[in-house]
Amino acid sequence: MPGANSKGPNQLRIAITLGDPAGVGPEIVLKALWRSGVARLARFTVYGSHAVLRDAARRFGRSYEWDRPESPVAVIDPSAGKRRAATAAAAFS
Repeated sequence: MPGANSKGPNQLRIAITLGDPAGVGPEIVLKALWRSGVARLARFTVYGSHAVLRDAARRFGRSYEWDRPESPVAVIDPSAGKRRAATAAAAFS
């Protein structure tokens, strides 16, 4: 098992999702990562909107200065939600 204080490929990796961008998730993630010493425990990857995190950080009077990928990991297609809603409506009618 990777050690908490190890560096390189054996460093512990933890992925975090923001949850609902309009909820408390972004604030909870930022507060947790800003805690003293937390960043040394593992390599954290946060999945969510960079803009949402930046705006949440600004509400706390802090800056958001973490690396972000050159391209998005996934692109949300609004039509997928419409199809899902139509499927659900058909299932319950």
